[in-house]
Amino acid sequence: MLGEDCDSLSVEPSSIIPFGLSARTLLVSGSCFGTLESLSPKMQHMLMSVITEEDCEILKISCTDYLRVKEEIAKRGQLAKEDLIHGCSYYCKWPMLYISQLTPHLQWKQYLAGHVLVKKGEISTFIGFISSGCCNIYREVEALVKLPLGKRVKRKRQVLVGQLHKMQSFGEVSILLQAPFTCTIITATAVKLGTIDANVILGLDTVTQMLFLQTAEPTFGSITQDEINFEYINKERHKEWQVVKNMVVQDILFHNGIVPGLGKWTHELSHPAKAGCGKRQNKCC
Repeated sequence: MLGEDCDSLSVEPSSIIPFGLSARTLLVSGSCFGTLESLSPKMQHMLMSVITEEDCEILKISCTDYLRVKEEIAKRGQLAKEDLIHGCSYYCKWPMLYISQLTPHLQWKQYLAGHVLVKKGEISTFIGFISSGCCNIYREVEALVKLPLGKRVKRKRQVLVGQLHKMQSFGEVSILLQAPFTCTIITATAVKLGTIDANVILGLDTVTQMLFLQTAEPTFGSITQDEINFEYINKERHKEWQVVKNMVVQDILFHNGIVPGLGKWTHELSHPAKAGCGKRQNKCC
């Protein structure tokens, strides 16, 4: 219940049973009760009593200690957010005064591998600070693709041009300049992000916004289209070379009568269990 309202009880709706003019709520293991502040006179009708119906073991925490623990957890969360923002390369020289303005708006989010964070041509809806994991950056290129019947057509292909790692950010320039992304960002692994909503950034004062624009840069915006085309050609050549090598190896094996997995080319003794069995048979013989 840390960080949550203490008034909410961990009970199922079926456990609330009518009892006279009021209601009887059954508290079970994991439930909590009590308030951190005295109820106002208008809320006196909400006062209830807690009566044990059997032997119970209850952890009792005073309001003072509970508030102290909540404040300590809040401080740790604040420090974690400050360290994340200040650790990013764009913000390492920012005064803490401006970073402290961002931390209350930062929210933690987690994504699995393969999740599309931003698409090409879209304006980012948040600034992302990578706390763990990495993301792939893709750019599009038009290429001639050979169809099965030999016809060639133009198709768009995604080219991996780089990655974003821990303590890197994205989305600042896109939000402040309302500029669409020139690339697509997809999580390569499970990623934990600290995000700040675009509406919060656009609502900041002019000085803070100018500070963003002076320090941040477009995500992989310096890569030219010629470099992307060159990267795509190199990858396609590498794929073709792998196909050629596999065909040559298969032809050599075939002409020498070698069929992996058949006959004497079946290596059963590579498995530990089968190897042990073979040894036992040899001993018996």
